[in-house]
Amino acid sequence: EPVREVWITFLDDTPEQVFPTEYAAWMARGKWCCGDGTQAQRRNLTAGAWGPLRPYTGPCENDGCPEVANGACGPSGDLYFMLNDFPALGTICKVHTGSYQSIRQISAALQDLGRITGGHLTGISAKLFLAPDRNQYTNDAGARVTGAPKWILGLELAAADLPRLAERMLETSLAFRQ
Repeated sequence: EPVREVWITFLDDTPEQVFPTEYAAWMARGKWCCGDGTQAQRRNLTAGAWGPLRPYTGPCENDGCPEVANGACGPSGDLYFMLNDFPALGTICKVHTGSYQSIRQISAALQDLGRITGGHLTGISAKLFLAPDRNQYTNDAGARVTGAPKWILGLELAAADLPRLAERMLETSLAFRQ
């Protein structure tokens, strides 16, 4: 049975460092376009050139970029952490996802953790999990349909009650800071 959950510790207080996200388009050579949904940067690919990423004047995802519409570009998120069972500073793990749902779930969980701790994420331990899910949508005929199963990533920190939850979050953070 594959591992479907693992306890992790965050190594930075900034959600954008812990879980940077973007829209990105890749080819065998590497990332050729990326953006935040409003503004993008692209490489010049004419005549086989592979220059640096430069500001792109065309539309990004929020403005109808054709690369998003045709599937060449999509969401991208990388979660950086340390494994609790193998604590070693300098050993950073990364999990990548291209799932809208996983990105929304992880981003929301990090925002919630930051609000509860006053913005501190460094040293906070949480369970990173992989869970099956099915989305529901309305098809062209107007019928409600359940989609094929898919796997999503998420973060969870649970306890028997709210005081224990706060205690659990702060004890690992304080130990890490000491």
